[in-house]
Amino acid sequence: PMAHSLRPIGFDALGRLVLYTCFATAHDRFNPADASAHLTRLLEDASALLDAQADRRASKWVLFVDFFGYSLRDNDPRAGSAFVWLMQHY
Repeated sequence: PMAHSLRPIGFDALGRLVLYTCFATAHDRFNPADASAHLTRLLEDASALLDAQADRRASKWVLFVDFFGYSLRDNDPRAGSAFVWLMQHY
């Protein structure tokens, strides 16, 4: 349960889904395959939340990344490549 901290935290004034993550609270974050699977699940859930909005004002999300706790160990190029590939899909 402490592996990843990316999560939806609500909607902004424009109806966009707000997602938040903090490196300091993602204790077991150094496996790119696990991080990619977590991001995929979150983006699928985020898409479902946006689809369920009654007024359908926005079909976008805002991603806040808190870099507190970020370290050199977080610089795995495999994770960055997976993130870019996934974000192109969404």
